[in-house]
Amino acid sequence: MDFGLEVPFVAGTAQIELIKSPSQVLASQTVSVTNGATALTFLGWRIDLRLRELRNPTGARVAMTSAEFDLLRTFCERPGRVLSRDSLLDLTQGRNAGSFERSIDVLVSRIRRKIEPDPQDATMIKTVRSGGYMFTPVVDTSKPPANGGS
Repeated sequence: MDFGLEVPFVAGTAQIELIKSPSQVLASQTVSVTNGATALTFLGWRIDLRLRELRNPTGARVAMTSAEFDLLRTFCERPGRVLSRDSLLDLTQGRNAGSFERSIDVLVSRIRRKIEPDPQDATMIKTVRSGGYMFTPVVDTSKPPANGGS
């Protein structure tokens, strides 16, 4: 049926939101703690967002893959929140990456081996049964000086 109306289709955020699952929409709307921060810290650990590096409490650089860094950053940006594997995939890699939920489990295991005192009894990245994962430490932010200096 044609009513003579021409409505142009504009692919924007509203249309994209319609094809997301409710958990994906909620995850994308969550405000992260970074908001202009250049670094995040938790329990003596420091994530430099500009250099994309992690330093342990003694200041030593910890080698991380790009995927590990992205996932740890995502956790640090949303401390104390249960994040499903599905939303973690969307927040870190997007659905176009052809990733599977199991890849999140592998990355979490690798990160735990790097940051947890006892990876078998994880306290920083908790597994939430039927929910996903939750990053438990308090995360602090460091912002650049107001005058723009380093």
